[in-house]
Amino acid sequence: MAVVGLLGGFLLPLFLGTDRPRVWALLGYLLLVHGGLVAVAALRRWPGLVAVSALGTLLWGGIYAAKYFGLAPWALGGLVLGAIAALLLVRRSLGTGGAFDLIPAGSLSAFFLILCTVARPYSLEAWAMLALLSAGMIILATRLPYHLAAFAAAAILLVTEATQFLMNRPLQPVPSPFAHQSHAFGIILGFGVLWALGSWLAHWRSARPVTNLLTGTVAAAGTVGLAYLLNRQDPLPVHPGVLALIAGALLVGMAVPILNRRTLEAANERLAVLLAGATLLISAAVPMVLEEAWLTVAWAVEVPLLVFLDSRLKVPALRVFAYGLAAGAGIRLLLNPWVFSYPTGSVPVFNWLLYAYGIATAAFVLAGRLLRIEGHGAPARSLEWLARALGAALVTLEIRHWLHHGTLKGGLKDPWEWAAYVLAWFALAFLFKALHARALTLDNLTAARILGAWSLFIQLWVLALVLNPLWHAVWVGTTPVANGLLVLYGLPLLGCVACARWIDGEVSLLKRLHLAGAYALGALLLTLLVRHAYHPETMHLGRASDLEQYTYSAAWILLAVGTLVAGILRKSKVLRFTSLGVMMLAVAKVFLYDIAALSDLHRFLSFVALGASLIGIGVLYQKFVFRDREGQ
Repeated sequence: MAVVGLLGGFLLPLFLGTDRPRVWALLGYLLLVHGGLVAVAALRRWPGLVAVSALGTLLWGGIYAAKYFGLAPWALGGLVLGAIAALLLVRRSLGTGGAFDLIPAGSLSAFFLILCTVARPYSLEAWAMLALLSAGMIILATRLPYHLAAFAAAAILLVTEATQFLMNRPLQPVPSPFAHQSHAFGIILGFGVLWALGSWLAHWRSARPVTNLLTGTVAAAGTVGLAYLLNRQDPLPVHPGVLALIAGALLVGMAVPILNRRTLEAANERLAVLLAGATLLISAAVPMVLEEAWLTVAWAVEVPLLVFLDSRLKVPALRVFAYGLAAGAGIRLLLNPWVFSYPTGSVPVFNWLLYAYGIATAAFVLAGRLLRIEGHGAPARSLEWLARALGAALVTLEIRHWLHHGTLKGGLKDPWEWAAYVLAWFALAFLFKALHARALTLDNLTAARILGAWSLFIQLWVLALVLNPLWHAVWVGTTPVANGLLVLYGLPLLGCVACARWIDGEVSLLKRLHLAGAYALGALLLTLLVRHAYHPETMHLGRASDLEQYTYSAAWILLAVGTLVAGILRKSKVLRFTSLGVMMLAVAKVFLYDIAALSDLHRFLSFVALGASLIGIGVLYQKFVFRDREGQ
């Protein structure tokens, strides 16, 4: 009979409906039906009937919330609160708890979720009704965590309304409740204060105090964020940066009573939530006052602050939050292509790049040291590696900013720019080597070797192959020998030799690669100097004359002889074999090209030089190499 009465009671409005909505009548009827069913359930001790009745009331409330919430928001709110009050009375009369608590809390949370999703409050009364329901959620939050889902729905509602206002494109052909921005600011600020202060007051007697404080912290941060969105359209009465400082100070003030009562249950966790939110809001005030590009800097600055708080409060959640912020800051600074469009300023060195990347680098170094003091070695190493990457990025971007006259935009086809990068990376490699020698940290030595190997790769791939002056236009001056080629290829050659000598150490593979790269750069430099001597202005254009071809052959032969002499003096089999390879290349050129292409005189001179060099090489081998072998 109870089930039949329940179905009939909730289906009756479908058959008695009229064209003219009578909200108060319907909602009063639903409240009467629900109260009767709750009374029956209390007498017969049928908690399941209460749950079904709450579901029916919730369904009808959702329908009217979507269609007629603007007509009578107080009626709908009275229905919900009355239904919840009836459920609580049943709970008290039955003396049950636990699972039965899910009914009132779940009903109010689900209804609030539906209300924030489908309802469009276009009056102050409707917003006040939402505030009243929010207060009910805060009270229930002292026992059950359903308020989090409801709060997320409220945030979705506020963001949706704010977005409609900012874009000036309402989803429905009705006036926006944020038509006047002062009303919007007041509503958002009121909800933020309600949730922040209400959650803080409720947490003192809550079974889940940390969850309550987390809700209040999120409410404070969300309020500041929404105010920032509105301020981008038109100035608000209070600047969002100032609001962020006030909200951060409010959270710090909330933490003071907890600091004075450290014997509270989960006191450290409570402090962690409030202080983490406070540092986030205070650091966010900087980019709000300046530019959005400073947001990443604020994240980076917050990392050592959170690590320091964890070292004092011993709350691992703070440290985990710091790791997340560090990862986010690193991604935004190292992998964010929008960095190239940020307003960096036109002053070389002392610009946004120095402040952003420099402050982030210093923050991560400090956080790493704090973590090492606390015994967290692996996270400390990760932050230190991130600091090294940011330092290298800072140097690279500063060079680009300087060469592109105050901007990061532009192409990457200038060999001088790449040469500057290579030399800067070699310098950083030696800096990390010096830091290793001072502190004996293996990570600094590894970073030096990585930069050295990367510099060699870029030098060989970009400058020697892609942007080679033989087929890419580049101005190096007109002076023979002492020109820009010595900078483009001579200085990186010395860098490779220095890396092999002082950085690679016992890593034989890297050492051999750097020495081989240095030799290849030397051979290329010699060839380019010959080309420049005959084509000083346009090395990539013009046909090689007979004399130029002869000079190439002679230069390669001299290089082979010089390499052989060095191999004999250093007793290096590698150099001797390298000399043999270069000589074979010169012989192949003489026989395969010079014979057919050169004139008679140059062909004769080419053969004379080749013959003399071969005889000289034979004498050197006979006098030094073979004699050493016989002596051994």
